[in-house]
Amino acid sequence: MKRDLAGKETEIKQLQKTIKNLQSFISATEEEKSKLIASLRAASETRRHEIAELQEREQTLLDDKDNQLISLEMLRKEQEKRHEMALRDKDRQIEKLSTKLGCIESQLITELSEKGYKIWRT
Repeated sequence: MKRDLAGKETEIKQLQKTIKNLQSFISATEEEKSKLIASLRAASETRRHEIAELQEREQTLLDDKDNQLISLEMLRKEQEKRHEMALRDKDRQIEKLSTKLGCIESQLITELSEKGYKIWRT
């Protein structure tokens, strides 16, 4: 019986040692798990910040592109307006010159007629 009791005590000690080892292993595993979770959270937070920053940059680029397109469109319209104004100015100049030419032609015809030349108008 003493031998059985000694065997049981040895078995109890081994089981207690195994339990202690398992508890240490569980504790270490929990610590590693906590570290991994913290690392994952940090990486996730970093990733969120990076994505937000990229989205902000993308929006800035899109806004800049929109502004450039608007500026180009305004410039195009301004150039078109200037071109139309220049064409109208040229038309006015042509009209004035045509009127002057008509007056000069009439004066010339009148003067030549007064001098006795016969002029035929075309």
